[in-house]
Amino acid sequence: MDDPPKPPPLAEANRFGMLDSMRGLAAFSVMLTHFYASTYKYTFLEVLPEWVVVLIDRYLIYGVDVFFVLSGFVMAFVLSRRPIDAPLFGNFLLRRTARIGPPYWATIILALVYWKLSNVVFTWRQVPMPSFPEIAANVFFVQEILSLPHVLGVFWTLCIEMQFYLVFGLLVWAESRFRLLDPSSPRTHGWCAVHLGLVALSLAIHTGWLPLRPAMAPWFITFWYSFAAGAFTFRYLTRSIPRWSYWAMLGLLTAATALTYANSVFVSTGSALFILFAGERGRLGRWLCHPALLYLGAISYSLYLVHSLVGPPVMNLSTRLGDSLAVAVGAFLVAILIAIGVSDLMYRLIERPATRLSHWLKPTPKPSVPPPVIEPIEPVEPPIEYPPAA
Repeated sequence: MDDPPKPPPLAEANRFGMLDSMRGLAAFSVMLTHFYASTYKYTFLEVLPEWVVVLIDRYLIYGVDVFFVLSGFVMAFVLSRRPIDAPLFGNFLLRRTARIGPPYWATIILALVYWKLSNVVFTWRQVPMPSFPEIAANVFFVQEILSLPHVLGVFWTLCIEMQFYLVFGLLVWAESRFRLLDPSSPRTHGWCAVHLGLVALSLAIHTGWLPLRPAMAPWFITFWYSFAAGAFTFRYLTRSIPRWSYWAMLGLLTAATALTYANSVFVSTGSALFILFAGERGRLGRWLCHPALLYLGAISYSLYLVHSLVGPPVMNLSTRLGDSLAVAVGAFLVAILIAIGVSDLMYRLIERPATRLSHWLKPTPKPSVPPPVIEPIEPVEPPIEYPPAA
């Protein structure tokens, strides 16, 4: 007897601890590069080995690309659970906003309050306050599109993320509506070719093959290749796309890396391959699952939001103690600890309740009521009447 077919590697998975740890490491790497590039960069340059400087300057800053890959993987997972119609698509966008909005808006308020107090206390050094239109644009994640300044520089990725959710949700709705990922339909191959065309266009814009980068920088297409790498990886692991389409996508990413030496594309490709390698071996819930890394993953979103607000003041104040290596290292470590502490508070007070709200908004699946079973009715024979006895 033939063995039953092997199920896809993620058929039973509903939690990916490794991805949480990767998200935490990505947020931590972005924080390190921002703190390193602040007040004491030249002090560190005098003592750090060259390979460490290259690692920080060329690769760690691209932790945001890891975010995009993870986001694509997770969104493909979330939207794979049931067919998407218009109401479910709207609910998906509402839940994503409820999940990422409150910590983001709280960071805006925290920044405005901090700058206002700073201007009152330090009257000789005034921080320019954003205008009302700038604040409103930031609140609705459209400042990048409107060419208005970000309240905090790290907010640009949230503008791109919101566009990812909208575009990918529409693509998944089209797939559900027209059965474009039906394995038995030849349209599946054509639809995957459309996705590959979007990836190729994104790479052409991002790497400069098409001279559209300045005009398209605020739009999702510039970074779509990274989000698609994560989404394709999930769909390949769950066997919901043809094998050729996934390897074609990786071929596009590899070619772009080799021809342009784009570190961001290299990081995205490496992240997708690492997830693929772990997923094929059923290790997404085991690798990198040390409690410290999982904790860092839990607070990663809050850490990404607030680190650029709380870290630079610590680094700037420490310059009054001098610019020696001991002062630089001490300020660096204190800034990291304060950023993690504030992030922990943000996570417990705002982000975790926002996650609960997002789960509460999730629609309850309608119970499938089986059709009533009609039992066959046996024909009733008329009683036999016997003649009366003589």
